[in-house]
Amino acid sequence: MNLLLSLLVLCQTNLRSQNGLTGLTSQTSQTSQTSQTGQTSQTNWPRAVVAYSLIPGLVWPGAGHFCAGDDDGARKLTWWGLAGLGLAAAGGIPLMLTNSSRHATWLPVSALWLGAGTFLTAKFADWFGTALGGTGARAAPPPPWEVQAGLLWSDDALTDVHALGTLSARTHWRNWHAAAAAELAPSGEDRRLLLRLGRRFGLPAAGSGDPAAGAPDGSFWEASAGVTDWRFGQDPVRLTTFELWIEHRRDLAGVHPTLAGSFVQAGLGFGLEFAGYPGMDTFGDGERSRLALGYFEYGVFLGKGAGEIAFYYDQRHDTRAGGLMLHISGDGPAGAVGLRGRHRLTDRWFLTWDAARGAHWVVGLGLGWQGGSW
Repeated sequence: MNLLLSLLVLCQTNLRSQNGLTGLTSQTSQTSQTSQTGQTSQTNWPRAVVAYSLIPGLVWPGAGHFCAGDDDGARKLTWWGLAGLGLAAAGGIPLMLTNSSRHATWLPVSALWLGAGTFLTAKFADWFGTALGGTGARAAPPPPWEVQAGLLWSDDALTDVHALGTLSARTHWRNWHAAAAAELAPSGEDRRLLLRLGRRFGLPAAGSGDPAAGAPDGSFWEASAGVTDWRFGQDPVRLTTFELWIEHRRDLAGVHPTLAGSFVQAGLGFGLEFAGYPGMDTFGDGERSRLALGYFEYGVFLGKGAGEIAFYYDQRHDTRAGGLMLHISGDGPAGAVGLRGRHRLTDRWFLTWDAARGAHWVVGLGLGWQGGSW
């Protein structure tokens, strides 16, 4: 703690003295030598601020903005991080008191990982704002429809199927959103299908030429329902999951100017999973489980509508990645982490990629085509 306070005092002293020195030299001398000195000061101190944001910022979101003299940004990020810690405590304490009872885990587990995600994204935002100071990049408006094909690879040692083909389609009509996806093994031993229907609020009109149309910052809420059906193995095991979701994306340009060009997104869901084994009826004789679903991500936009890259955490375990191996129990109480991207190649063509690490590595690559207005 003493080291943290010393670093913060040092960064404020150095940076404000540099700013004062720059202002003093600009007032007392107009020579080219003085101008050169002022320019050097302005190009050196952001690097120092980034370093300070990485060290004290590990435990205090907002440290980088504080060191840069942006007290308003530091205050917002501090409260953002404190809200995450409070939410994580609200979930973690009941889990400890109930010894993680399976009868009372959905809300506490959801609060725990959502609070941790809130705290982490506040730190990422501090680093982004300190290093770049806002890029002005924006999200692309959602296309009325798109289709995509790709490849998926997993290093799961428990299966002989490591490479699969993927197909997906997505459509937006007004504020309604529908999606379908399939993962198919050439041998037919592995097949996973997904369907989802949702309604978005505060979303730019599909096909609009202006990314800000209908939503000045591109943020939205979405409520959706879906079903996933997964069959795998020579004697197929079948997992069928019915899901309900509430999701939110927030373009951070509306939070603070230095965060323009970045976003956060999170989803919270509940799933009811039916597991069927050879010789059993999935819905009659199969096992039934309740699932705490959710994810969070922090991302940056690439130019104005050119694409985006995001780091994410996915809490659910019934995916190919599974949960991180923390050597605690099973495949780990934590979910998977990953990095994904989407890049516009032309007005119609786009490229997507995804790399996730849980109990296994899962890497995907896709090429898509998006269509015009309905």
